[in-house]
Amino acid sequence: MNGTYPSTDYSVSGLVGGDTVTSVEISSSGAAASAPVSGSPYVIVVTNASGSGLENYDVSYVAGQLTVSKAPLIITADNRTKPYGETLDLGNTAFSVVGLTNGETIYGVTLASDGTGAGALPGVYPITPSGALSEDESFTLANYDVTYSTNGTLTVLTAADLQVFLFGPSGVVTGSAMDYSLIVSNAGPSSATNVIVSNAVPAGLAFVSASAGGTFDSGVITWPRIGNLPAGGGTNFTFKLRASTPGLFTNIGYAISETTDPNPTNNNGQLSVSQAPTLVTAEPRLDYVIVGPNVANGQDGLYEASVIVTNTGGVTVAGARLYVTGLHSLKTNTHPVILWNAAGTNSSGVPYVQYNHTLEGGSSVRFLLEFYNQFRDAFTNGYAVEWLTNVPPPLTVPPNAVYVTNTSSVAIRQDTSLNRNGRKYLAIRTEIGKTYTVIYADLGPGNIMPNVAQPAFMWKVAQPSFKATASITSWYDDGPPKTDVPNETGRAYRVIQN
Repeated sequence: MNGTYPSTDYSVSGLVGGDTVTSVEISSSGAAASAPVSGSPYVIVVTNASGSGLENYDVSYVAGQLTVSKAPLIITADNRTKPYGETLDLGNTAFSVVGLTNGETIYGVTLASDGTGAGALPGVYPITPSGALSEDESFTLANYDVTYSTNGTLTVLTAADLQVFLFGPSGVVTGSAMDYSLIVSNAGPSSATNVIVSNAVPAGLAFVSASAGGTFDSGVITWPRIGNLPAGGGTNFTFKLRASTPGLFTNIGYAISETTDPNPTNNNGQLSVSQAPTLVTAEPRLDYVIVGPNVANGQDGLYEASVIVTNTGGVTVAGARLYVTGLHSLKTNTHPVILWNAAGTNSSGVPYVQYNHTLEGGSSVRFLLEFYNQFRDAFTNGYAVEWLTNVPPPLTVPPNAVYVTNTSSVAIRQDTSLNRNGRKYLAIRTEIGKTYTVIYADLGPGNIMPNVAQPAFMWKVAQPSFKATASITSWYDDGPPKTDVPNETGRAYRVIQN
């Protein structure tokens, strides 16, 4: 406080006879509110004493001292919260101050806490303030007795890092049932409460079933709520779907809980580990039609049956195999009936013929089956068909092949018997017990006949080879399974004696 003011804050010595000093005027530069502590002690000037009988005294004034003490100042950090797994910048402005005077302010305080790091576990951590700075240099904190309170706290909220892993088939064919496994785990650090697990089923897949009470509604499978999933714990759910149409279908697994999740990307379907793409391709399908009953061929002594196999699945297959099942004589099992032009048998001994060329969707191949029935008994058989993913490479003409070269040994004749439609066949002079193979070549432009000097790759090998049972063997070329296609445009033949 500047200026001179009346005061009673003084002491007097030397008065006698009842004389009195009733007041004095005192002043000091330290009386001002802005007087800094650093100026202490300040001189207190005493003047102008008044009272009774003072005219009888030689008055002298002794100065006093004024000490400006530090004002108490308390700085407290504001309470803060953060989710587990995140880093928090405390900044320097989240604090409160008690004790500032003269309109003075503090613009910044250093704030520190062990809970700010991403790895700080859930809990309550003190926030320690320090290093307060005044707003400008018009005053100094040396005028204050500063107390930094640690009552401010940082609360790291409980958190549970849910993780979702989804597994399923990478590829199936239409109509297949597909099994999926959805794993939910909690990487912690806290338990996850009220966890809800679900899977989004893409349009085009049909729901079949789900484990553990999972229900399907509006394209989503949802499992009953998990009340508590502890840190480090996990659980597994399974579900089954069915594909009716081809395409790429991706299931997506999800998990949420009421507990804060520090990394939602690994449980909200964003990551590939939470997704299961499945490629559904159309299933190849082959059907067959029997064209009439088994009929005896009087020329070669074999029974014949014609069966048409059609690819009705819409997907190109590498080949087709037609099994002849239940082949037996109705008279007695001691009279065997043999599929004469069989390409082979399966592991159960069931014979089959085979078409070793691609069969596109909607296309067909006609097999002419030949049965050897020595006793001419009535016989029955059935059929089964399957598509092939791999077929053997075409047979090639052996380089040391022994040809039946005598022109009288092989003759091409026309079958004029009833219902034979003028079919051509080879009349081959054979030795009983010997095995023969027919090779053939389609005629080129101008019906040019290939000759022996032409490369072997121009000749194709008919299947299967046959063992002669007579001195003259009639060999019909009606296309599969012996040759690729029926002889419709002209064909040359040669016979190899194996």
